[in-house]
Amino acid sequence: MLGIWYGMGYCVCTDWHWQIRLKLGNPIKSNSYIHFLIKETTGVDIHPNIIDSVVIVVFIVCVILSIGLFIRDITNKRDKK
Repeated sequence: MLGIWYGMGYCVCTDWHWQIRLKLGNPIKSNSYIHFLIKETTGVDIHPNIIDSVVIVVFIVCVILSIGLFIRDITNKRDKK
């Protein structure tokens, strides 16, 4: 919901994490939180555009699967009646 005012993908927890790291003198040097997490945990620096593309694909697949499973469940409930 806050993405309407702050931009697509805004997360209060992520923003809070960034603010804390900034005050501790250890700012996040990436515009993508997922990019930051991958780089920080694995040490691998993948181009942020690649990571963003993978995130979008995974998100779309999850949405499609969720809708498909929802439709399947509704159909199964109707068939049992």
